[in-house]
Amino acid sequence: MKNLALLLICIFATRHLEAQIISTFAGNGPENEVTGTFAGDGGQATAASLSRPSNLCFDGAGSLLIVDGHNMRIRKVTIAGIITTIAGTGTIGYSGDGGMATAAQLNAPNGVTTDKNGNIYITEATRIRKINTAGIITTIAGNGTLGYSGDGGAATAATMKAVAVTVDSIGNIFIADGGNHCIRKVNSSGIISTIAGNGTLGFSGDGGPASAAQLYGPGSIAFDRAGNMYIVDGLNLRIRKIDTAGIVTTIAGNGTNMASGDGGPASTATISNAPAIALDAADNIYFPQSTGGVVRKIDHITGIITSVAGNGTLCGFSGDGGPAVSAEMCGPVGLAIDATGRVYFTDTKNHRVRRLSSTLAVDEVTTGKLATITITPNPAISGLFTLTLPSAHNEQVRVTVTDITGKVIKTMSAETNKPVAVQFDAPAGIYLLTVRTRSGVWKERVAVQ
Repeated sequence: MKNLALLLICIFATRHLEAQIISTFAGNGPENEVTGTFAGDGGQATAASLSRPSNLCFDGAGSLLIVDGHNMRIRKVTIAGIITTIAGTGTIGYSGDGGMATAAQLNAPNGVTTDKNGNIYITEATRIRKINTAGIITTIAGNGTLGYSGDGGAATAATMKAVAVTVDSIGNIFIADGGNHCIRKVNSSGIISTIAGNGTLGFSGDGGPASAAQLYGPGSIAFDRAGNMYIVDGLNLRIRKIDTAGIVTTIAGNGTNMASGDGGPASTATISNAPAIALDAADNIYFPQSTGGVVRKIDHITGIITSVAGNGTLCGFSGDGGPAVSAEMCGPVGLAIDATGRVYFTDTKNHRVRRLSSTLAVDEVTTGKLATITITPNPAISGLFTLTLPSAHNEQVRVTVTDITGKVIKTMSAETNKPVAVQFDAPAGIYLLTVRTRSGVWKERVAVQ
């Protein structure tokens, strides 16, 4: 008991360490640029086949949406880990508006995002398409022609070369028009305008209005809690910020095509090919570097840049179950962050989605109907305890037990409001119990003696 008590003290005292463990969340390969396939709908995402997954986002229910690029589909992984197709037939093309998204053809989908009402938005280069909560797909921007026209008129009549899309808190849609080196906005009336970039490729304008600045192949877009916009100025090898007054500045990258500068200011670091950007709840910035084999983080408070995953190998696959910074990856492209702060990225050429989890981040709770987790006794004797999940609703939930390195010890189903006996064979120590419901994820420690 004395040793267990000391272990508990050590675990609790180090709860804020940021060591990350990497694992595969969806996709089963193959590795290293071999062509992927399509399979697995209706089953566990880890057993499914993906082909060049690109971008990611989470919906309001906590499900992960994946652009399964070469399969011409949008796929969804629920909090129970089940994967399905929600848009696309697998055949490249443009069809289906006004009908179910699952019967529509998609034309090389790339970006995906959601709004606060649960609608889904997809980029298809010359169009932005929307899937409403009933699963009906429509085109909301772009007429299917490459070009740059339409500002001041209906977005559906505009020409563009879109690479990414996002939606702000009041429903405005923002498009990274990478081929025209600008950021465009579609307001609630469906009118399109340019808000950043003057349409001429280059790098200029820091400290002035974003509309007068030069961008070069802008990509992903994200917002912080204050409403500031962050964009990947892709071929300028920088991340730029547009504040709420419309002024643009550079916050990361010096224009050199490398991956260096960890431990120092992001503004003096070098960045190579950062195709996506996402912010966590504390406004820390995360982005992958597809040619550098790393995922990097910019601290919101200090502005310091670090690598949180990847060892810099150009292309490989290794490391699951171990430290993320020691792992190999091949062409990471998309990135998203869940409600508990875990980072997910597409290991694109390995045809997988991988996840970074803090080994000790067990105190994160999402909003929902589950009141608490009751474990009796705790510490458990020989790995046997009774689990009770009080809830306002009766539902089947998924329960996972992992050790402090992230290794899965046991998975099972349970029902809320009913005591269930849990037994697992494992050495004495601290384990993490994770309960996934329709409305969130809950975590609790269990000690075994």
